[in-house]
Amino acid sequence: MERESRHGPLILLMGGMEVCWLYTALLLAAAKTGGGAFSPALILSLYPVSWGYERLLRRRPWPWLARAGASVAGWLLGTLTLAQWLFWPAPDLLYVSWPAAFASSLIDLVSFPNPEQLFLVSGALIWWLGRRLAALRPHYATVITEFQFGLAMLLILFFMASQWRLNLPGLVLVCLAFFAFSFGGIALAHGAEGKGWLYSAHRSQWLSILLFAVCLVFAFGLLTSAIIKPELLKILLSIPKLLWHFVTELMRLIFAFLASLLPKSDPVLMPPPGGPPAVPSDPPAWVELLRLPPWVRRVGQIVVSGLWLILLLAALWSVSSQIVHWLRLKLEHDEGASYEPLSGAFKEDLSALLRLILDRLSRLLRFFRRDRPDPVSREAESARHIYRQLLQLGASAGCPRHAAQTPGEYLLVLNERFPAGRPEFSRITEHYVAARYSPFPPTRGALERMVKTWDRLKSRKVQKGKKPAKDRELAENGR
Repeated sequence: MERESRHGPLILLMGGMEVCWLYTALLLAAAKTGGGAFSPALILSLYPVSWGYERLLRRRPWPWLARAGASVAGWLLGTLTLAQWLFWPAPDLLYVSWPAAFASSLIDLVSFPNPEQLFLVSGALIWWLGRRLAALRPHYATVITEFQFGLAMLLILFFMASQWRLNLPGLVLVCLAFFAFSFGGIALAHGAEGKGWLYSAHRSQWLSILLFAVCLVFAFGLLTSAIIKPELLKILLSIPKLLWHFVTELMRLIFAFLASLLPKSDPVLMPPPGGPPAVPSDPPAWVELLRLPPWVRRVGQIVVSGLWLILLLAALWSVSSQIVHWLRLKLEHDEGASYEPLSGAFKEDLSALLRLILDRLSRLLRFFRRDRPDPVSREAESARHIYRQLLQLGASAGCPRHAAQTPGEYLLVLNERFPAGRPEFSRITEHYVAARYSPFPPTRGALERMVKTWDRLKSRKVQKGKKPAKDRELAENGR
């Protein structure tokens, strides 16, 4: 219960980020289909209901299949109740003809997509997102992933609205709320891990600064949206246009003056017309072979659109990674700390998805794995895993490996700090270097020796020796 109460604000902030882009998507769907009874605010009410219902189900000692059936039953009940309230608000609660009308509108393919079909799809998506939020364990990497995904969804939705020339209300408030939830969640998650201002002595001052910054951003955004109107933008954009017309007209006058200084040629008499113009003949048959069929042009349009989407996502990832790197540098105050990429960041998720797709295609076609071996064998991966455990053991003992240290340099530090484990440290590092940088995978015998060495190192208690000279100098200077 203590952990749930501590993670409660973080769950609310993550839910607020998802609600922002979900509300924008529902507004876009309502504007595209003509609105009607399709109410985005009422459909979003399924989100907290799904979250609370899933949290209640997880407290019951039921098997997974029973919980899934109960969740589906809750979704059907909530969807049908909301559909009856939105599309058939009859005063009689026992009005029984609306389910047949709702089912007929769902299978009506002529009016696709109609509000009823969009309501069913959006209700299922929102219910699943509420269940997913209830199952998440909030931490810093999860908040960063939610922020990157939500920002990508907002950009895609804004791009679609601009291409369809739709005027969606309240987009400024949605953007301000999304960034307020995002930055508040990132700061809270970073502090909850015991690395930032939340556990410092100046917690109240930092919290006041954060709230003041959020309020200032909101006020500045509202002031900007109130001042910068389409009419003002047209006036500001018309100034460069007037300057461009002035420059082009001035250049035309100069060229006309220079042309008037040249001698004029004698007039040339045009020959009389020789009759009606010739009608162009039909092109030969081989010209039709060079024309692209419509389906080829359609595929080309899809490919070009996909490339533009990939470029947009790449630019989004670059901007967001720079923002996260800047925030991490501002929030981290430990000297000599090493920074590693988060396993839940957008780049790693995208690369893992691409690797999964390529792996499935290679297994299906049996083409990529026919002549070439795997880039990393199982033996090499096992050797790397043992070395990572060694790094965790050294870090837990107060001797972490810095980002600029090579395996050989870190071995010298370990040998000096823990002289009792020198043989094991040397043997494990030697096997890791051979597995990491050699073009040949390690043999099974070498891997077995490495595993035995690691087991022997874990079983003994490594005595701590003298600190390295650099650490002793820093300690003496600190005194």
